[in-house]
Amino acid sequence: MKCEICGETRDIVILLPIKTGGGRFDALACLKCAESSSTYCKIHKRPHLGFSDGTTACMNCIQEMVIENEQRYSDILTQLQEHLPNKEFNRLIEWAITVSQITEYCQLICVLRAIVTKAQRNNQSIKEVFQKIVEDKSVESILPLEIFP
Repeated sequence: MKCEICGETRDIVILLPIKTGGGRFDALACLKCAESSSTYCKIHKRPHLGFSDGTTACMNCIQEMVIENEQRYSDILTQLQEHLPNKEFNRLIEWAITVSQITEYCQLICVLRAIVTKAQRNNQSIKEVFQKIVEDKSVESILPLEIFP
């Protein structure tokens, strides 16, 4: 197949979450182009997930960061409850309940995963994402866009 980045024909191509022409948000890349892309994780040797705002993150890096911070999730949730208006905190919990029913994760881990995912997508720390939530008094920045309002 033809690499859409360098134009070379290769046996192996990797689908990268790169905005291309024609409204597409993916590109077929040869291994060399993929490895040099910011949308490819050099640590885990796999392409990132793409998000609707154009950011990307490695699924394995997200999982590792969640595991590294699991002991903090209760404290994070308590602090969010203290700093957010009730309406926003309840919105977060309702979202976490829904996600926990779909995934194998408990509600607390779903909240931590949302924060970690945002941190990974924006190359930030968990603390920076948490501070933004508190400053904005909103969980908007960590929740996915609603498809059906």
